[in-house]
Amino acid sequence: FGIFGVTGSGKSTILDCFFLAIYGELPKKNIKREDYINAQVGKCCINFKFSILNENGRTFYEVYRELQLQGARKNQPAPIAKLFKVIENDKIPLEDNATRVNEKINKIIGLDIDDFSKCIVLPQGQFSSFVTMQRAQRLDMVSGLFNLEKYGDGLTDRIKLKLRRFDDDLNYKTGELAPYVEATQEGLNVCLKELEDTKKLYESENEKIQKIEEIFNDYKRNYDIHKRFIDAKNKYDELIKSAKQIDRYRYILAKIDLSENFYQKSDERLETENQIKNYNNDILKLEEEIVSINNDISKIDLDLKNKDLFQKQLCEISSLIAKLEVLIDEAVANDDRQKEIVKLRNEYTQILSKYTKAQELVIQLQEEKKEVLSSDKFVNIESKISAKINELIKVAQNQFIIEEIDFLYLLEKQNLDCILIKDRIKSLEKSEYTNVPLQTCVQDLNTLYQSMDEFNRLNSDFNEKITNLNLKVTDFASKLNLLKSRGIDLKNAFDKTNEKIEKLTGGEVLDEKISSLKKQKGDIETLLNSLTEMRKERNDLLLQKQTELSCVTAKLSFKKELILKLNSEIEVIKESFSGNSEIFEIYSYREKKESIKKEIENYDAEILALKKLTESLSGYSDSQKFSDREYCEREDNLKKLKENLDFLHIKYNNLLKDYQNLSQKFEKRCKIEQEILELTKNKTVVSELFNAVKNKKFLEFIAEEYLAEIALDAKSILLELTSGRYGLLYSGDFYVEDFISASGETRRVDTVSGGELFLVSLSLALALSKYIYAKSSRPMEFFFLDEGFGSLDKDLVETVVDCLYKLRNSNFSIGIISHVEALKERLPVRINVQGARGDKGSSLTITA
Repeated sequence: FGIFGVTGSGKSTILDCFFLAIYGELPKKNIKREDYINAQVGKCCINFKFSILNENGRTFYEVYRELQLQGARKNQPAPIAKLFKVIENDKIPLEDNATRVNEKINKIIGLDIDDFSKCIVLPQGQFSSFVTMQRAQRLDMVSGLFNLEKYGDGLTDRIKLKLRRFDDDLNYKTGELAPYVEATQEGLNVCLKELEDTKKLYESENEKIQKIEEIFNDYKRNYDIHKRFIDAKNKYDELIKSAKQIDRYRYILAKIDLSENFYQKSDERLETENQIKNYNNDILKLEEEIVSINNDISKIDLDLKNKDLFQKQLCEISSLIAKLEVLIDEAVANDDRQKEIVKLRNEYTQILSKYTKAQELVIQLQEEKKEVLSSDKFVNIESKISAKINELIKVAQNQFIIEEIDFLYLLEKQNLDCILIKDRIKSLEKSEYTNVPLQTCVQDLNTLYQSMDEFNRLNSDFNEKITNLNLKVTDFASKLNLLKSRGIDLKNAFDKTNEKIEKLTGGEVLDEKISSLKKQKGDIETLLNSLTEMRKERNDLLLQKQTELSCVTAKLSFKKELILKLNSEIEVIKESFSGNSEIFEIYSYREKKESIKKEIENYDAEILALKKLTESLSGYSDSQKFSDREYCEREDNLKKLKENLDFLHIKYNNLLKDYQNLSQKFEKRCKIEQEILELTKNKTVVSELFNAVKNKKFLEFIAEEYLAEIALDAKSILLELTSGRYGLLYSGDFYVEDFISASGETRRVDTVSGGELFLVSLSLALALSKYIYAKSSRPMEFFFLDEGFGSLDKDLVETVVDCLYKLRNSNFSIGIISHVEALKERLPVRINVQGARGDKGSSLTITA
């Protein structure tokens, strides 16, 4: 299909609308909304329907965008965007935010705006220059098309950064090596030899000390036996001296239980005597309580004689309570009436306030209506309109006069010598006419009509508001009358019930009166019940006290017999002692009884053990003489030898730590040196890589590979366009292969004719577009050729169109944007663009 129109008619603007609809912006950089939105309208709206072919079939979408100019606002209005999925006749909303719509469409199409513009629109002359441009320029262009810059300076910078990191790592490792410079193999060997010598000396001294220690241990065993014999003999003699005290303890231990029994019996006798006194007191107290209880019983019997009088009072109170309880429901109803009266008063006050405010608002609106409609803008508006219409008629007449004078002057310039023409000109020039422009009069008249409409609208609004408020005032007045009538009825019923209650209660509160009577009734009933209960309780208490008196009397008799028995037992115990002082002295040892017993047992066991020990050691102790001085000298000598041995052991351990520390440092040094060697090797590799890619060598290599692959695809397209005559080859430059000539020669692409060069350029453009579109997961279904046909003659145009028809299929469309008339005859579907004129924009007509 073709898009035709004169230069500047708006053919390419159709593509701009595609970009605005899909991406919300134009592929041309630094283009503002002011550059493509009509300033008089202030906004542009685009509604675009499109479909995408994927593995599940064809999916239809519709996108709507609205862009506005800034206008008087400081911030530019945010764009409006909506995206729908179209299923049959239904539109399902997907997104309604510009940012999210952009993200969703990018995901649907699979290309950003730059790649889409490179694939879809093949602009005039761009690819013919691409074929013939210099190698360096062509490589730069390919690098930009496929974002290969990352293999150029970007890759070089990354390798430089890697080299700097290697230098930093080497410097760091060299600094790490500094603390381990002295950790050499020679120093390690010297330290090891000193360690081994110290170890041999330690082992030799240790062997000597062990022999000396064995001799000392034999001497020490004999010395200890001698010391034990002397200590045991001395201790035995000391124990013999304390035998009298032990015998005294034996006597005390034999009689201490009797002394405890004596004091126990004495305490029991004293406690019994106290109990006898208490029992005597209890008997006196119980006898007094029995007399008091008998007196209480006599008083209660006297009170119970007045029982009939209390029963009569109870009957009178019950009757009055029954009458008062009948009035409770009426009192409750009166409370409800009182609450409703209060509620009606509040409602009356609220409605009265609204009624007053509504009246005030009516007056206010009437004043506001008078003030607004009497302003200068609306005064005599009808007469002003009539005057302005007369003025407009006069201006229109003047316009006709001016046009007639211009026409007469034109006739006069055509040398039409006519006295009538000259007289008419003079007559018209003498006419009076105003210089006011016709457009100004029309605008003024429109302004007056607007004021008239505004006057009618405001008058209608004020009248409607005042009418509504008057209806509210009437409604409020009706409600106030109803509330007042209801309040009077409730007040009469309330007063009548109150009078009835006051007559029975004597002015007291009904609930309080009933409660008071019930309390009085309860008090009388409680008094009667309590008197009967008290009579029973007092009889029970009398019986209980008489029983307690018999029990206490029996206990008193038992305790008196117990006193006689205890006195007899105490006298028997006293016969075993010389007197009370001895009993007290032995009794004072009662808390030490166990310790005395244990001391006697320990004494007996120790005296027996020491006797056996001295007997067993007495024969050995005299066979050899021992001296404390000699023992101390031998012990000191052995101690000094061991201290020297410990010094050697400490020295050995210090040397061992030094050796281990030096070994660790030596291992660390070897490891760091190995890491430095590895870093140096890696740096060498990266340096060689840097030399290989610097000056964009690697970028040029990849760009050449891209061009070779693109040339292969372009070759197949060119063979199809030229029916197998021409092929395309890339080897540092583009070459055309001529398969028709007998020699099958290959020649530079800039040697072919203009039409053939166009076909070569078109093949390359299609192949490039295919590679860029490969970034998307969607198939390429169309592209546009924007111009490029203006330099072709009619025959070559025919050839190009025939070639394009060969590319066309059911899933691939080609749009040609041109103003060449010869193309119209060859393309069955034509979109004709007519440029903007007057106040109307470009328009489209479709011929199919």
